[in-house]
Amino acid sequence: MKKLLVILSFLLFARPAQAAFTYRVVYTIDNAQVPSTQTNFPVPIALNNANFKTVANGGHVQNSSGFDIVPFTDAGLTTQITGCELEAYSGTAGTGVLWVNVASLSSSAPTLIHVGYGNSAISTNQCTTTSTWDANYKAVHHFPNGATLSVTDSTSNGANGTTAGSPTATSGQLDGAIHLVSASSQYEWFQFINPAAMTIEAWVRATSFPDTYNAVISRSETGAANFQLLVKSNGKLAAYLLASGSVNYDGTGTNTLSTGTWYHLAMAYDSSGGLRVYVNGSLDNSAAANGTINTTAQLTSVGYDWYAAARYWNGDIDEVRISDVARSANYILTDKNSLTFGTLGSELLVGGMKPGTLVTLGAGR
Repeated sequence: MKKLLVILSFLLFARPAQAAFTYRVVYTIDNAQVPSTQTNFPVPIALNNANFKTVANGGHVQNSSGFDIVPFTDAGLTTQITGCELEAYSGTAGTGVLWVNVASLSSSAPTLIHVGYGNSAISTNQCTTTSTWDANYKAVHHFPNGATLSVTDSTSNGANGTTAGSPTATSGQLDGAIHLVSASSQYEWFQFINPAAMTIEAWVRATSFPDTYNAVISRSETGAANFQLLVKSNGKLAAYLLASGSVNYDGTGTNTLSTGTWYHLAMAYDSSGGLRVYVNGSLDNSAAANGTINTTAQLTSVGYDWYAAARYWNGDIDEVRISDVARSANYILTDKNSLTFGTLGSELLVGGMKPGTLVTLGAGR
């Protein structure tokens, strides 16, 4: 008897009946990069693949704004993650960043995010941007795009920025960043209700350290600085904070920053844990607590110190975030790791197969 050989070719544009999305990819997060399980954690997924171009540009995304790029918890794309934000999507280049609020980011097993796309029925944004950021975030500035500077806040607090001295957009750690020239007195500022505890975070890259103190982020009040995160001319950090009294350290940390290199900086404080400052997720130095933060401050600036003149930043700053809680050391390290702790898999048809896969079935005699 002859053996029957049946070859099934899955066509590139075959669409399974159970879902309106044609394609999906799996983003796998390495749990070894998550020191402890985190809840409601904002995960960035870098989109940089020809498949994420729009159909008109040779890709598989249907909506010109990328609205049909949507995260799910499952491979069948039935449980959508609505807490998401698509940052600076380009349909011509197939690039952007998809932020996803992960309910539980595991330290014991890989976390999977399934990203569906290729749904021509979608014409509006499927993400709730403000839900990407937990209630403790008071300001999140991405400075997206890299070509046109935006100082819009991504939280629900409306802490949108205003620029001084005409800073420009540049490439950042994720999409764009703000480029500041100290000689031109360039900075950004915004307002929000001052917290009694806080964490400030930013990625920074200095062109030079021209001043005795070079400001990353500061917050002012009448006659005093509420908090300051500064880099000295020798690359050492200086951190100052006004609580019941001054809490600070100045140039005594373990790290020395170099020019031309990106660093993740974080400064956290509350009345129990005191002041802690981190460089790339590792503790630089700390200072004992001295009550709660003075809450009368008014303005927060990026790249300028309200307290003292001639303390501008010379270089680039990206992903500025301020929280009203002292984030844990593990949270800060996870945040630093999040830029590179995941892998975006190959394109799959919804249902599991790669486009163009040939499946051979052998029948019996």
